[in-house]
Amino acid sequence: MGITISGENNNDRILATDGVIDQLSGFNVVGVITATSFTGDLTGDVTGNLTGNVTGNVTGNINNSTLLLQTGGSERIRITGNNEIGIAGANYGTSGQVLTSGGSGSAVSWTTISGTTINSNADNRIITGSGTANTLNGEANLTFDGSVFLLGNSTPKLQMNDGNGRIVELIGGSTSTGPELRTAYAGDLRFGTDSTEKLRITSGGTVQFKGDVNPQAEFDRGSANNTNINLKYNGTFTGQVSAANADFQLSAVGASTPISFYTDGDVRLRIKSDGNLTLGNIHGAKKVHISTSGNQKILIDPNYNNNSGGSSNSEADANNIVESILIRTSFGSNAASQTNAGHKWGIKFQGYNGNDFTQAAAKCAGVFAVSEDEATGYNKNVGLAFHTSPYNTAHREVMRINTNGIVTKPYHPVFSGRTNVQNNIVSGSGTIQFTADVNNGGHWSNSNYEFTCPVAGFYYMASSTLHNGETYLRYQKSPASGGGYSNISTHSFAYTPSSLGYNQISSMHVEQCAAGDKLRFQVAGSGANYYGQDHGSATIFLIG
Repeated sequence: MGITISGENNNDRILATDGVIDQLSGFNVVGVITATSFTGDLTGDVTGNLTGNVTGNVTGNINNSTLLLQTGGSERIRITGNNEIGIAGANYGTSGQVLTSGGSGSAVSWTTISGTTINSNADNRIITGSGTANTLNGEANLTFDGSVFLLGNSTPKLQMNDGNGRIVELIGGSTSTGPELRTAYAGDLRFGTDSTEKLRITSGGTVQFKGDVNPQAEFDRGSANNTNINLKYNGTFTGQVSAANADFQLSAVGASTPISFYTDGDVRLRIKSDGNLTLGNIHGAKKVHISTSGNQKILIDPNYNNNSGGSSNSEADANNIVESILIRTSFGSNAASQTNAGHKWGIKFQGYNGNDFTQAAAKCAGVFAVSEDEATGYNKNVGLAFHTSPYNTAHREVMRINTNGIVTKPYHPVFSGRTNVQNNIVSGSGTIQFTADVNNGGHWSNSNYEFTCPVAGFYYMASSTLHNGETYLRYQKSPASGGGYSNISTHSFAYTPSSLGYNQISSMHVEQCAAGDKLRFQVAGSGANYYGQDHGSATIFLIG
């Protein structure tokens, strides 16, 4: 390589003979270096224009007022000292425009952003569209503060719609109605936990509890007050189910509302508003009113298993006494006093008399416990009295079993009498004239000297008299069906010589009679006579 240093046109020049200076260890240039091309790193300040291609990084400051970026000999971008950006020259756009990419293959450009207006904007308001271009609304009734989503107005509604009319609505309360969760179509509303349905309200209004759990429903007020479930009919409060402290309550509401129990569509038991219990009817005229056809209106059976062959049950043993029904008695109107002792509580039976269940004068019968303590007090001795009532008269006691088991029957048919005639001796066959000393029920006639049987049954007859001739004592009956008197029993005489005076003849007899039959006593025989003036006696009474 050779180097030629010379001057030309008053300009200094260094030339390499082969055209290339291979290497300079270093040099300091005072003037301007001009080259058609430059290869390698350029370090230091460059004053003037840099014309040509730059391959590599440009590092440092460009102190000229404008940075021009060119490709293919044409300016593409410029950056001025005022921070302006120009496109393809001094195209800086207008205030508010933005540099917008035209996409691959298209130039960038300055464009104007279309502005968006948000009406009623405020903190936490959710922004919605308005239907007008570049206009949004800040919803005053729809806010979210990071934890609470609030939908608020006079009747707020949240609706979920699948686009095919299957709509679920959550509606907030208003001044006239409470909040509501509902479907807006004929479909069931379902509730679940753990991805499983637990509760369903059908489109018909039925509430169904789902799941194999016991209990399926539980209501607890959670305080020292009753837990109540109110039931209404067409808006009217009708019934209530309540859980109280150690007390389960079923209540009918209203002055005339009963509680009714049904099976197979028919009322079987009803508790009326006055507390009367009815079985088989709806009237409830008394505290317990049972109406049904057939026998055994009430069955109290110690055979718990209802086994026709009988079951093992010690209550059925002959030596046991089981109080299947207990009716307690008081002592008069004041349990602390011996006054007013008498008939106590019991069972009353009444023949049909319309719907007058207060009947006390006729068609009544009863069994009552009675106090027999008189002034000894406090039901120490209690008997059992049986009452019946003749037509249109008040019921009265007709039999009593006292505390010692003694049976008395104040209206039991009984006759007891004596011969009571003027003559001492009544001679000849005929009816013995007995006059009643006891005539309970008035069944003996002191004029016809006969006893009329009031009811069918067995009657006991006995008589005794004095005589002094051939005398037979006869018992006679006249059937109610007719036919007159005939002998039913004859007892032979006892002959007594006149030297021995008078002899007694007596006998007894039991006769089965029909109601209305008549009974009497008679003497007969060739020397028949009897001694009057209280020297004879007779009795007739019903055995049963």
